[in-house]
Amino acid sequence: MELPRTRRVNAVRVHCQGGGYGAVEFPRTIQAWASEDAENWRLLAYAEPKRQLLRSEPAGEGRNELAWLRLDFPPQPARFVRLKFPARMWLMLSEVEVLEGEENVALGCRYHLMPKPRAEAKYPDDGVKLTDGDVSRPSDWWSKAVGWDQGEPEVVIDLLRPVTVWLVRAHVLGGGPGGVYFPPVMAVATSEDGKTWGEERRLTTPPEPTGQQPLVAFLELQLEPRRARYVRLRFERRGWLMLDEVQVFGQ
Repeated sequence: MELPRTRRVNAVRVHCQGGGYGAVEFPRTIQAWASEDAENWRLLAYAEPKRQLLRSEPAGEGRNELAWLRLDFPPQPARFVRLKFPARMWLMLSEVEVLEGEENVALGCRYHLMPKPRAEAKYPDDGVKLTDGDVSRPSDWWSKAVGWDQGEPEVVIDLLRPVTVWLVRAHVLGGGPGGVYFPPVMAVATSEDGKTWGEERRLTTPPEPTGQQPLVAFLELQLEPRRARYVRLRFERRGWLMLDEVQVFGQ
């Protein structure tokens, strides 16, 4: 992976499947390598990753499981990061993150929706979907998403304490099938008390739809570091908005 610029990275996370069903297993170890020129590489870590299990259900003679795997190491400068996974049957990855002294401080936090998805709609919220760390793959279609077909959806996350935040990401589904499109606009604002909000930052360049197949993407907004306990995301819809995860990075 090539990073936008040299960063002092201290961890990598991968979102993957395992459990044995269909010969799909979690990797026992991960190697992380770094380089500043893509030619000279140095080993950052080679170890068994920490596992945050998101889902586990019986399937055939094994289990169908989904988890985040994390590998930490001392901060090192890197422009390029290479990950190696010793072969162990099938390896199924859906997301890779490289961290620089940051955590998803919204993981497991409470949130409020406005308007709430309609009770008769097919894609209601269960109170945990948007901060449980579980992101969809295109093959999941909309089974994990919270869906709106009316209004301008708004999500307010309570981080439980003031922290310094600098990046907000929303994992959304789109592409066009079923009238599900990436939102034309995502706006983010922060507050320390949930009443007085700072100036909104807006993202207005969603991925282009294909019209033929479902797609997934992270929409992200970089912020000037600021103290916040509450983070608000507002979306303008085009057809259905399907949202399945919100992440706030800070410390």
